[in-house]
Amino acid sequence: MKKKLLLCLVLLFSLGSAFILNAAQVNDSKELNELITKALSENKTIVLDRNRTYRIDKEIKPIQLKPGQQFSIEGNGAKINFVANTGNRESYLFHISSKDYNSTGSVSITNLHIEGAENPTQFAVRDYNKLRLAIPLFTERIFSVSMSNVSMRKIYGAGVRVNVFGQFSARNLDFKEVGGKWYTSNDYDSFGDAIYLGFARGDSQAIIENCHLEGYSATPFQGGFAQNLSRSAIVTEYNQKNLLNLSVSNCKLIGYHRSIHMEASRTALDVKNTEFNRFGCGVFVYGFEARDISIENSKFIDNVDAFFGGAKGVVTGFANNNKAVVTNSEVRSDAFWRENEMNVTYRSSQFKFNTYSRPSRASRFENCTFQTRANLGDDFGKMDNQSRTKKGNSLGTFIEDLVKALFG
Repeated sequence: MKKKLLLCLVLLFSLGSAFILNAAQVNDSKELNELITKALSENKTIVLDRNRTYRIDKEIKPIQLKPGQQFSIEGNGAKINFVANTGNRESYLFHISSKDYNSTGSVSITNLHIEGAENPTQFAVRDYNKLRLAIPLFTERIFSVSMSNVSMRKIYGAGVRVNVFGQFSARNLDFKEVGGKWYTSNDYDSFGDAIYLGFARGDSQAIIENCHLEGYSATPFQGGFAQNLSRSAIVTEYNQKNLLNLSVSNCKLIGYHRSIHMEASRTALDVKNTEFNRFGCGVFVYGFEARDISIENSKFIDNVDAFFGGAKGVVTGFANNNKAVVTNSEVRSDAFWRENEMNVTYRSSQFKFNTYSRPSRASRFENCTFQTRANLGDDFGKMDNQSRTKKGNSLGTFIEDLVKALFG
């Protein structure tokens, strides 16, 4: 009797293991392709099953919208396990486009979680052609793209790529371990962004608010770039003639070589209430097209010793003559790097650092407070009479730091 019971238990365990194994191999690509085809033919929203997990390890067919057509996904809290194994260097979950440059089509994705845990991180890969990059959303020639309440985890490649657009909005995004970067500073610097906005058309607008965009942890080191920094949290590129008004508010940008990167881009950048954390360049501008920059009520924390284009620091640039105004903000880092710093006016801002590098241009400080062990020489910048300095090793400073750590 005991032997029969034991045999039954072994059999049940084996069947259970087989069920679990089969469940792990379930692929929902066909079902999702059918949902998309049906929704587009009927001009309806794609509604995913509430809180369901979909596993996608086969290609979702590229989606081409008709003139003025809408593509919408209501995620309902569902999760998509996205496996980037198409065999190409770049694998897309959703690749949506239209033929018309002046398309009036739109894409909307809400209430969805995308997981890439089955894809490897590849900081240490030295052969660019062997990279396998995951990109959950790629749109081309779509006028309006919006995302809200979307989270992503463990996406080595890029989170969102938007090319040729008129309006973009991202609200309440929660990205962690989203990015990546080639192992050297500049070679193949072509991936690793949380949000990429290219080729804005006409007078365009992008709004990014209440978003947490985070790359990879600094430790353990994974054999890539300094502190496992990913490329950029937000990128705008290649709209030399078309104005892009970019608003970033109430966001956290963590673990990116350039938190915001603007290249050959006529972008007017306005930042409010945003934290830049663990970065080489807080803002980096390449080219003369960008408009002047405004940053208010923001924090720059832990400026990593990591160059790009000869620049590292809070607001930097190369081959440009832009100006920036940083107001009511905080800079807190061991080193206040100022390599290729823009012509910046800092107003009513607080600084805490131990060392600084000599700035490339003549920035100005108005009504600012400096807590530092460094002696601020004539090379530091123009300082008005309202600005003041206190040494960082005083008892008062120690107590102030302790109170701030305990009570915020």
